[in-house]
Amino acid sequence: MTAAMIRRSIVGAVFLLVTMANVNAQFNSTSSNLNLNWQDNENLWVNINFAPGTGNFQQQGGAVTPTTSPITVTANYNGLVNRQTLTLYAYFADPARALANGAGSVIPAANIQATIDGVGTSVFNQASPFSAASVQLATSVDVATNGTGNLPATFSLAILGTNYPAGQYSGTLFIQAQAI
Repeated sequence: MTAAMIRRSIVGAVFLLVTMANVNAQFNSTSSNLNLNWQDNENLWVNINFAPGTGNFQQQGGAVTPTTSPITVTANYNGLVNRQTLTLYAYFADPARALANGAGSVIPAANIQATIDGVGTSVFNQASPFSAASVQLATSVDVATNGTGNLPATFSLAILGTNYPAGQYSGTLFIQAQAI
Protein backbone atom coordinates (compact mmCIF):
# COMPACT_ATOMS: atom_id res chain seq x y z
CA MET A 1 0.00 0.00 0.00
CA THR A 2 1.36 3.37 -0.89
CA ALA A 3 1.54 6.44 1.28
CA ALA A 4 -1.09 8.18 -0.86
CA MET A 5 -3.53 5.36 -0.36
CA ILE A 6 -2.92 5.36 3.39
CA ARG A 7 -3.57 9.13 3.54
CA ARG A 8 -6.78 8.74 1.56
CA SER A 9 -7.99 5.99 3.88
CA ILE A 10 -7.20 8.05 6.99
CA VAL A 11 -8.88 11.19 5.55
CA GLY A 12 -11.95 9.12 4.59
CA ALA A 13 -12.16 7.55 8.06
CA VAL A 14 -11.84 10.97 9.75
CA PHE A 15 -14.53 12.43 7.43
CA LEU A 16 -16.85 9.52 8.26
CA LEU A 17 -16.33 10.03 12.02
CA VAL A 18 -16.95 13.80 11.76
CA THR A 19 -20.14 13.25 9.74
CA MET A 20 -21.43 10.69 12.24
CA ALA A 21 -20.69 13.03 15.15
CA ASN A 22 -22.77 15.84 13.54
CA VAL A 23 -25.85 13.57 13.27
CA ASN A 24 -26.23 13.76 17.04
CA ALA A 25 -25.49 17.52 17.07
CA GLN A 26 -29.12 18.50 16.30
CA PHE A 27 -30.77 20.23 19.29
CA ASN A 28 -34.43 21.31 19.39
CA SER A 29 -36.17 23.76 21.71
CA THR A 30 -39.38 22.99 23.55
CA SER A 31 -42.52 24.06 21.68
CA SER A 32 -44.35 27.28 22.53
CA ASN A 33 -47.91 28.15 21.61
CA LEU A 34 -49.98 31.24 20.96
CA ASN A 35 -53.73 31.28 21.53
CA LEU A 36 -55.59 33.16 18.76
CA ASN A 37 -59.05 34.71 18.97
CA TRP A 38 -61.11 36.72 16.51
CA GLN A 39 -64.46 38.33 17.11
CA ASP A 40 -66.62 39.66 14.32
CA ASN A 41 -68.29 42.56 16.09
CA GLU A 42 -71.86 43.59 15.65
CA ASN A 43 -72.09 46.87 13.78
CA LEU A 44 -75.02 49.24 13.59
CA TRP A 45 -74.86 52.75 12.15
CA VAL A 46 -77.19 55.34 10.63
CA ASN A 47 -76.66 57.36 7.44
CA ILE A 48 -78.65 60.54 6.82
CA ASN A 49 -79.18 61.90 3.33
CA PHE A 50 -80.66 65.36 3.41
CA ALA A 51 -80.03 68.31 1.13
CA PRO A 52 -79.01 71.03 1.91
CA GLY A 53 -77.85 69.48 5.21
CA THR A 54 -79.87 71.70 7.53
CA GLY A 55 -83.59 71.09 8.02
CA ASN A 56 -85.21 74.36 7.09
CA PHE A 57 -88.94 74.56 7.59
CA GLN A 58 -90.57 76.40 4.71
CA GLN A 59 -94.10 77.43 3.91
CA GLN A 60 -94.07 76.49 0.26
CA GLY A 61 -96.82 77.76 -1.98
CA GLY A 62 -98.36 79.79 0.85
CA ALA A 63 -99.05 76.69 2.95
CA VAL A 64 -100.07 77.34 6.55
CA THR A 65 -97.90 74.53 7.96
CA PRO A 66 -94.13 74.90 7.62
CA THR A 67 -92.54 71.65 6.36
CA THR A 68 -89.10 70.31 5.46
CA SER A 69 -88.06 68.61 2.28
CA PRO A 70 -87.80 64.79 2.47
CA ILE A 71 -85.18 63.37 4.83
CA THR A 72 -83.81 59.92 3.97
CA VAL A 73 -82.16 57.81 6.65
CA THR A 74 -80.81 54.27 6.58
CA ALA A 75 -79.87 52.04 9.49
CA ASN A 76 -77.10 49.73 8.26
CA TYR A 77 -76.05 46.62 10.12
CA ASN A 78 -73.83 43.56 9.98
CA GLY A 79 -73.07 40.76 12.38
CA LEU A 80 -76.50 40.97 14.03
CA VAL A 81 -77.18 37.24 13.90
CA ASN A 82 -78.20 37.16 17.57
CA ARG A 83 -80.74 39.99 17.22
CA GLN A 84 -84.33 39.74 16.12
CA THR A 85 -85.70 43.25 15.70
CA LEU A 86 -84.22 46.47 14.37
CA THR A 87 -86.04 49.76 14.96
CA LEU A 88 -85.15 53.22 13.67
CA TYR A 89 -86.20 56.25 15.73
CA ALA A 90 -86.17 60.03 15.34
CA TYR A 91 -86.37 62.03 18.56
CA PHE A 92 -85.83 65.30 20.36
CA ALA A 93 -83.84 65.22 23.61
CA ASP A 94 -86.18 67.60 25.44
CA PRO A 95 -89.93 67.07 24.85
CA ALA A 96 -90.73 70.60 26.00
CA ARG A 97 -88.10 72.34 23.83
CA ALA A 98 -87.74 70.72 20.40
CA LEU A 99 -87.13 74.12 18.80
CA ALA A 100 -86.39 77.38 20.56
CA ASN A 101 -85.55 80.95 19.64
CA GLY A 102 -83.10 83.06 21.58
CA ALA A 103 -85.92 85.09 23.16
CA GLY A 104 -87.35 82.22 25.23
CA SER A 105 -90.10 81.05 22.88
CA VAL A 106 -90.24 77.30 22.29
CA ILE A 107 -91.99 74.76 20.11
CA PRO A 108 -92.56 71.51 21.99
CA ALA A 109 -91.85 68.17 20.35
CA ALA A 110 -95.56 67.26 20.45
CA ASN A 111 -96.16 70.13 17.99
CA ILE A 112 -93.81 68.67 15.39
CA GLN A 113 -95.19 66.05 13.07
CA ALA A 114 -93.29 63.46 11.00
CA THR A 115 -94.86 62.32 7.76
CA ILE A 116 -93.27 58.93 7.18
CA ASP A 117 -93.44 57.47 3.66
CA GLY A 118 -95.53 54.33 3.59
CA VAL A 119 -96.55 54.61 7.26
CA GLY A 120 -98.45 57.86 7.83
CA THR A 121 -98.03 60.73 10.27
CA SER A 122 -96.95 60.83 13.90
CA VAL A 123 -96.13 63.56 16.35
CA PHE A 124 -93.06 63.43 18.56
CA ASN A 125 -94.80 62.29 21.73
CA GLN A 126 -94.00 58.58 21.66
CA ALA A 127 -91.66 56.95 24.15
CA SER A 128 -88.56 55.21 22.83
CA PRO A 129 -85.41 53.88 24.48
CA PHE A 130 -83.86 57.29 23.81
CA SER A 131 -86.51 59.90 24.63
CA ALA A 132 -90.14 60.51 25.51
CA ALA A 133 -90.35 62.74 22.41
CA SER A 134 -89.83 60.12 19.68
CA VAL A 135 -91.28 58.83 16.46
CA GLN A 136 -90.67 55.31 15.15
CA LEU A 137 -89.55 55.66 11.54
CA ALA A 138 -89.21 51.97 10.59
CA THR A 139 -88.86 48.50 12.08
CA SER A 140 -87.83 45.06 10.84
CA VAL A 141 -88.12 41.62 12.40
CA ASP A 142 -85.90 39.94 9.77
CA VAL A 143 -82.56 41.04 11.20
CA ALA A 144 -81.28 37.59 12.21
CA THR A 145 -82.08 36.05 8.82
CA ASN A 146 -78.66 36.95 7.42
CA GLY A 147 -77.24 39.36 10.01
CA THR A 148 -76.38 41.97 7.36
CA GLY A 149 -78.57 44.55 5.68
CA ASN A 150 -80.21 47.94 6.05
CA LEU A 151 -83.46 49.52 7.11
CA PRO A 152 -84.39 52.65 5.15
CA ALA A 153 -86.92 55.36 5.99
CA THR A 154 -87.93 58.62 4.35
CA PHE A 155 -89.87 61.31 6.19
CA SER A 156 -90.52 65.03 6.32
CA LEU A 157 -91.30 67.26 9.28
CA ALA A 158 -94.03 69.83 9.83
CA ILE A 159 -94.63 72.37 12.59
CA LEU A 160 -98.19 72.22 13.85
CA GLY A 161 -99.95 75.32 15.15
CA THR A 162 -99.52 78.98 14.26
CA ASN A 163 -99.29 80.86 17.56
CA TYR A 164 -95.51 81.17 17.75
CA PRO A 165 -93.78 84.52 18.20
CA ALA A 166 -91.60 85.64 15.33
CA GLY A 167 -87.95 84.67 15.50
CA GLN A 168 -85.32 82.23 14.34
CA TYR A 169 -86.04 78.83 15.93
CA SER A 170 -83.46 76.07 16.06
CA GLY A 171 -83.11 72.60 17.57
CA THR A 172 -81.58 69.20 16.98
CA LEU A 173 -83.33 66.09 15.74
CA PHE A 174 -81.57 62.84 16.65
CA ILE A 175 -81.78 59.69 14.56
CA GLN A 176 -80.84 56.41 16.24
CA ALA A 177 -81.35 52.70 15.68
CA GLN A 178 -81.72 49.90 18.20
CA ALA A 179 -81.30 46.16 17.60
CA ILE A 180 -82.70 43.73 20.16
